[in-house]
Amino acid sequence: MTTRLSYSTGAKDLNTNFAVEVFISAMIINLFPAFLKPIAGRVLTRMPSSMKRATKHLAPIIEERLARESEYGSKDWLGKPNDVISWLLDEAKNEQRTVSDLVTRILAIEVAAIHTTAFCNALYQLAAHPEVIVPLREEVEATVEEFGWTKEAVGKMRKLDSFMKETLRFSGGGGLVNTRKVMQDFTFSDGTIVPAGTTIGMAAYMHHHDEVRG
Repeated sequence: MTTRLSYSTGAKDLNTNFAVEVFISAMIINLFPAFLKPIAGRVLTRMPSSMKRATKHLAPIIEERLARESEYGSKDWLGKPNDVISWLLDEAKNEQRTVSDLVTRILAIEVAAIHTTAFCNALYQLAAHPEVIVPLREEVEATVEEFGWTKEAVGKMRKLDSFMKETLRFSGGGGLVNTRKVMQDFTFSDGTIVPAGTTIGMAAYMHHHDEVRG
C-alpha cells in the first residue's frame, strides 16, 4: 500500500509540475548562445531528471504493450487498453516505437494538455450561454453513435469546432499572439526597423473584437 501511494504521488507531482518546468527551462536555455544550449539544458534544468522519473513510471507499461503486440502479432489484441499510450503506438513508425520516444511524446502531450485555456474558457462560455449546450450535446452524441470515439468523429463535429474557435476568438489566452523573436535586423515597408533580439507579437484582442473587421 505504501509503495503504491508513493508511486501515485510521484506521478501526480510530475504531471502537475512538468509543464511549468518546460517553460522555465526554455527561458534558461535561451539565455545562452546556440553552442551552449545543449549543455545548459542538461546541467541547469530539471528536464533530465523529469525524463528519468517519467521513464520509471511509463517504461514498464510501454514495454508490456510492445510485448503484447509481439505475442499476438498485431496491434489489435484482446484486452488492449483504450488510452493515450495505445493511440501513440497505433500511429508510431518503426523508429518511433521506443520507450524513450514514446515517453517524450507523452510528456509533450502533457504540456499541451495542462498549459491551455481553451477548454476552461469554453466551460465559461457554456455557463454564460446554456442555450448552446443541447445542440452541441446532440451533435456529439449523434456523431459518436455513428463513428465511435475516433479521430474521424471529432473531425465531423462541426458545431463543436465552431464553438471552440469562437471561444478562442472571443476570450483568447492572452493579449498577444504569434510572439516571435527577431533573429536579424528587419525593416518593415513603412520604414519601421526592428533590431535583432527584439520580441514582437500581434495584438489579438484588438483584432478579434474590431467591429469594423467583424
